[in-house]
This record gives sequence, structure tokens and C-alpha cells, in this order.
Amino acid sequence: MKMDKKEQLRSLPSIDFMLSQSSIQSIINKYPRRDVVDSLRESIEIERNGILKGNESGDARDVVKRVVEKTSSLTAEKNNKSLKRVINATGVIVHTNLGRAILPEKAIELMLQVSRHYSNLEFDLDKGKRSNRNVHLKRHLIELTGAEDTLVVNNNAAAVLLMLDTFANGKEVIVSRGELIEIGGSFRLPDILRKGGAKLVEVGCTNKTYISDYENAITENTAILMKSHKSNYAIRGFFHEASGEEVAALAKKYNLISADDMGSGLLLDLSRYGLRGEQTAGDLVKSGMDIVTFSGDKMLGGPQAGIILGRKNLIQQMKSNPLARALRPGKTTISALEGTLLLYRDPENIENEIPILKMLAQSEERIKERTSALLKRMENEASNNVSFGLVKDVSRTGGGAFPDTDIPTFLLTVSHKKYSADELHKRLLGADIPILGRIHNATLSLDLRTVLPEEEEELARQILAHTE
Repeated sequence: MKMDKKEQLRSLPSIDFMLSQSSIQSIINKYPRRDVVDSLRESIEIERNGILKGNESGDARDVVKRVVEKTSSLTAEKNNKSLKRVINATGVIVHTNLGRAILPEKAIELMLQVSRHYSNLEFDLDKGKRSNRNVHLKRHLIELTGAEDTLVVNNNAAAVLLMLDTFANGKEVIVSRGELIEIGGSFRLPDILRKGGAKLVEVGCTNKTYISDYENAITENTAILMKSHKSNYAIRGFFHEASGEEVAALAKKYNLISADDMGSGLLLDLSRYGLRGEQTAGDLVKSGMDIVTFSGDKMLGGPQAGIILGRKNLIQQMKSNPLARALRPGKTTISALEGTLLLYRDPENIENEIPILKMLAQSEERIKERTSALLKRMENEASNNVSFGLVKDVSRTGGGAFPDTDIPTFLLTVSHKKYSADELHKRLLGADIPILGRIHNATLSLDLRTVLPEEEEELARQILAHTE
């Protein structure tokens, strides 16, 4: 017999009744009880709203079944982690949106040690008294770059901000118009300059700036002559920029500070991988720059951090700035960065230890071998709705270095009879371990240069599961 609306509402199960059901208890065994109870209330409320809208609820068993199913899905959604692992098949090695550099095992090992136990973060074991957390990285950075002193903060924007707040608050900073960069997330150098209390003085033209442009702009209120690395673009042709050596010498002449925001954190000459034209942090120190700032999680291959190299008296002033405490890194960052820097002590074998360098070191032939093997497997195991191909293309370094350098690679192309490239990509983004590729000539393409060898099996499994 059909129940009226009031009878259906009265027949809805209570929270206590549902909590007594074994099906709900099994959900409680898997998830926090509070989340299950909240999801139960939401599920019953959904049933109530359906009845009020005129939907037939069915018998009591149907209602209970729907409430259990909805409770299970709602509770799982509440406990689904937002930050998760993905497979990067874009071919962009240092991908800002995907967490930039993958940490070396050495870095992860040290990070786990200090995370699971107490550490001497700010304690001198030799003297038996309080110390400073900066000492753990200082020795490595000085030996690797030749800097007089160093300071590490939580990211490179923070490093630039601390420098400006310390030396240029209320004063002028001279920058070439060709170096007023914007990087990911609408981060603009002029905005950071303003936040640091500095007045930006633009000199030169977009494509040509001479050292005389800097000199002509110097006033009694000038504090810093600054260079900034063109991290994600390049200017070619009718072009000139003042060198670091010229800027450093000019700053010294007028008793000013010279600074270079190099951004990328390159510590090694990468010409053996076909990557040329970028200066290392050590090169900038040798050029005479008073302060050099860069990221730890780009071409250096470590964790997110802002690294400041500089003259000892200038670093000491930044350390004394109260802002330095607000920007300081934690023990996990310091340990991961130290683990990464330790690997640079053996530059001949470093490409086997730092993931981003290992990706750069892969030859075009090796990428072709890996991609061809995956292609053959896919053709043997995939449904008739999907087809695969092999095309030659290029990978990118990303991470604010070598913006116009092509790295030869091969792509696995994936086409489907039912799905467009965008639809197919969306399906792979919804996989248990999401896969990110790129759309190439209206075809989904996957670059194995940025896929770790141990991820290939998972990549194949997800492709087969989502291209049926």
C-alpha cells in the first residue's frame, strides 16, 4: 500500500538505529566515527528532502540500503586526501604545478630520520648548548658556491623579500626593464619590491639595457642595483644586457649593494646534457655580486627553500632582521636540503642520485626504447577502441632555467574512437593515481622522460583501465 508523505517521513530510520547496523559499523571501523555520524545525518536528510519533493521512498529496506550507500560515499569523500601523488607524463621536468623537483632518496632518508626522532636542530652537540639552525647548511653551500656566508628561508620569494626589507625599505632599487619578470601564480618582481618597502626604478629598454643606464639612475636614495633571471622566457636578436660583473663593479664604485635573483638554483654546469647558456650560483658569486638568491626545489633538485648567498656582513644583517624568524625553514626542509647538497659533493655520479638530473641525462634513444616497449604492450593488451603511436618531440626543463632549450624526446600518442583527447585526458586525471599528459595535435601524448621507471607498470595499468 502506498504511504502518504507524513508516513514516509515517520518511517525514516533514526541515527541510533542506523548505528546499530553492521553495515554502518563496518564503515566506522574504516573511518572516524564523527565523520560517519555526520554523513549519516546528511544521508537521512537527503532522503527526507526527496520525500518532501514528492519522491517515493520505497519500503524500509530500500531506504536503509540507500542511506548506507550514501553514508559510505560521503564518509569516503570527507577522508579523501586532497594532496596526492600523480604521474607526470607532460615532459616538463621541474613542473611548478606538480610540486617541482622530486626529492632524492638521500634527502627523503634524512628527512624521515629527523621527523621520526628528536634532532639537534638548534643545539650544538660539541659545546652542549643552544645553536642556530642555519649552521647545518652553511658549510655545504659555502663549499659548493664559494660564498662568504649563507642564509636559508622558506622560498625564493621570501629570500628576495627579506633582502629588500633589510636593505631597501624606503629606498630605491634599480632594475632593467627587460628583467621585470612575472612567474607562475601571478608573482611579479615589482610587487615583491613594493612589499619590501622599496621604490622600483626601471632603466633601459625591454631588449637593451646598458651599464650606463644603471649609473645614470643612481641617486642618494639608491640602495640596490639588482639583476633578475629571465626564468621563463628568452630575448633573442637585437638585445643587450649589463653583465653581473658590470653591475657588481658599479655597485662597489658607489658603495651600493649588488644583487642577483637567479631563481633557478643551478649549481652545476649542465652542458654535458646539451643545456648551455645559464650561469651557476657559483658563477654569480665569482662575478662579484654581493647577494644571490635562488630556489631549492628547481634546478638544484631539493625541497622548497629560498637560499641566500652573500657577503658575511650583509647575511648577518638579514639574520638579525625580525622577519628572518617568520621566514625560517623547519627541520624537514633543512634535512631534505642537506641531503640534496651532500650529493653535490660527488658531481660525477650525481645524475644517478638526483631525479631531475637523471631525467635530463636520459638520451633520446633511451626514451625511444622505453616508449616503444610501452607502445608494444599497449597494442597487445588494449581494446580495439584505442590506438597508439610514437612521435618525435621535445621535453622542457621547466623550473625557471633554459626556457628556450629543446630536449629531444619521443611521445606515446593515445587516440580513442569514443573520446576526444580532452575527454581521454580527463579520464586519466580521474584515475586512482592521476596521469597528466599533454594534448599534442589534438591527440593525448605522454612523455616518459618525466615518468619514473618504477611508475611505468602503474601508467600502463591506468591507461588500460581508462581506455576500454
